[in-house]
Amino acid sequence: MSGNWSWHRVLKTFGGLAVGIASISTLNNLTNGHVALATLNSSQLQNTNQLTIGESKTRSSNILLAQNASSVTRTINGVVVTAYAFYRYYNGANPDHFYTVNFDELGYGNGGYILEGIAGYIPKISYPGTVPLYRYYSGAGSDHFYTTNFNELGYGSIGYVYEGIAGYVYSEPTTGTIPLYRYYSGAGSDHFYTTNFSELGGGRIGYVFEGIAGYVIPN
Repeated sequence: MSGNWSWHRVLKTFGGLAVGIASISTLNNLTNGHVALATLNSSQLQNTNQLTIGESKTRSSNILLAQNASSVTRTINGVVVTAYAFYRYYNGANPDHFYTVNFDELGYGNGGYILEGIAGYIPKISYPGTVPLYRYYSGAGSDHFYTTNFNELGYGSIGYVYEGIAGYVYSEPTTGTIPLYRYYSGAGSDHFYTTNFSELGGGRIGYVFEGIAGYVIPN
């Protein structure tokens, strides 16, 4: 593949996608001990709604911040919602896609991770119609995994460690939201999430389509 896209691995299915259960953590308690804190440096930021495989566009940090808000305010189901950028990173050396609303975790890229863009916007707190998006990490598989179904891995299972709640997503299609698609490549143990169905469609280049992880606010 050309550019910074390096597609690798395919499907570990933990079970069907379902609505998450009650919150068991807070976003402020979320930690990411396996990567170092960010040091700001020039990298690339793309709108993942327009991103396609093999595409690479480099921009200055000023342009990046100007064109992509760190938070947005929308009215969803008659409720004013504040949602935050769900940043998307990729580590090609140990194939892993990583997503976070906390820019300080990796900044413009660190620990082998490259900032690829914003996957969408999600609230940090619960609003009507939203459910927790649980975050896990497998050190052995170098894989971050996100799900609204706590029963898939609970407090940790099959090598995955529970890291907390990454944010909140809508459980049903709602005006003002779009699907967040979930894929998995078993060859590289990489879970991948995108709002751009054209990136992988029904599944290709080793990635298997697992369904819709939830619904997020678009860029």
